[in-house]
Amino acid sequence: MLRTLGTLSVTLLFLVGCGREEASRTLALDLGVASERVRFVTARGALDLQADAREGIGGEVVVKADGLFDLDNLRSLARRATVSSILDDDGWQVVTVLLPDASGASKIGANLSAVVPNGLTVGARTSQDTLTVQGLAIADIHNTNGPIRLTRTSGSAVIENSNNSIRIREHRGEIDVRTTNGGIELTQVRGSIKAQTTNADIVVDADPLAGDSIVLQTSAGDVSLRLPDGLEVSLVAHAPEGRVNVEGLEIQRTLDTSERIEGGAGEAEVTVRIYAYRGNVSVRGVRRD
Repeated sequence: MLRTLGTLSVTLLFLVGCGREEASRTLALDLGVASERVRFVTARGALDLQADAREGIGGEVVVKADGLFDLDNLRSLARRATVSSILDDDGWQVVTVLLPDASGASKIGANLSAVVPNGLTVGARTSQDTLTVQGLAIADIHNTNGPIRLTRTSGSAVIENSNNSIRIREHRGEIDVRTTNGGIELTQVRGSIKAQTTNADIVVDADPLAGDSIVLQTSAGDVSLRLPDGLEVSLVAHAPEGRVNVEGLEIQRTLDTSERIEGGAGEAEVTVRIYAYRGNVSVRGVRRD
């Protein structure tokens, strides 16, 4: 059932050198054409989405411009900055911060924060700053040159980044996590996992279900995977220029060298594949209280 999503208020904040020029106004953004999926987009700036028990979306956009502006240019930019909401061809309600071009600007960005009703699925796209989601169902999360932080999320999702890290705590659902030049840390994750990075480590604490798969890959870094002890897995772990260590799991090893271990146990409820080209691999079975 579709629902009215509410309004967003917009506050404009501009910086000139060490001084500050402020202007503010509120936009009555029409979110009446509602979808069960809402994607928030800002070209540059922090993005913070949190779950809320209320029916509608509420939030704030803070637009920031750093550089050597004169006040007339700043006021012109303040008048023209806005937020749009459209229903795209894929059924997403897309909320986008729109910033006009400003000559002489070295940095223009918008920090968007919003509370979102439980039951909606969210997507998010930004760059150059932190992207945070708490307590919501997610589908696609994208950032560049800024960290991604997800807490108590759910859903089948693709999480992509570049030149920064991804940290996910307490997720339920299948996830495909990709970044470059940034570490990946996944804690208390239940569901199939694909995680790939370059030049950084991957640390995963997983509680998979029967039929799930875990695939972890880094080109230069260590991989550490913790699983419940006693879990029956089909395992391939390979570290061509490092070492592989497996402990706390009962597997029948069909190949056992310092750089590669393969094996399985019982019905092999979970498939695990790990590759660390220049790094070490550690797989441990740990007792869950």
